[in-house]
Amino acid sequence: MNTKTIERTAICYWSSDNDCYLVSSTLFIPTTAEGDSPEEAWDNFRHYVADTYEAYINGEHIMSPESEEPNVGESMRTYLETDIDLSTKAQLDELSERFECSIGEVIDYLAGFHNIALVPDKPHTESSTVPLSKE
Repeated sequence: MNTKTIERTAICYWSSDNDCYLVSSTLFIPTTAEGDSPEEAWDNFRHYVADTYEAYINGEHIMSPESEEPNVGESMRTYLETDIDLSTKAQLDELSERFECSIGEVIDYLAGFHNIALVPDKPHTESSTVPLSKE
C-alpha cells in the first residue's frame, strides 16, 4: 500500500449527516476528509494522507479528523479462502493491477463502496471518484 493506492481506492460521497462531501479509503482507515465540494474534499484528503501516511505505516497513533479515537497503523486482517467465478477472479486481478494493491485490499475497497452505495443520501457519482485507469 502507498499513497497513490490509497487515493485510487478512495470514494467521494455526499453526507447529509455532516452536510458536506466526504472522501475516505478503506485502505487508510484513519482518514475521512470533508469539504463543501468534491474538489475541496479531495484536496483535504490528499493533504491529510500526505501529512499522516509515514506515521501510520510506522504504527504510530494518529487521529482521524472525524474521530476522537486514535488509530494505529496496523489494520486487522484475516485470511480468506473461497470459490469464486473465474470472471470475478479476472476482475479482481484487473482491479488489483490498476490500484497496485492486493486482491484483499480490492475486496476491502469493493465492500466500502458497497456500504456507501447502500445509503440513499450518499450518492456516488463517477465525477466525484478517482478514475479506475492507471496514471
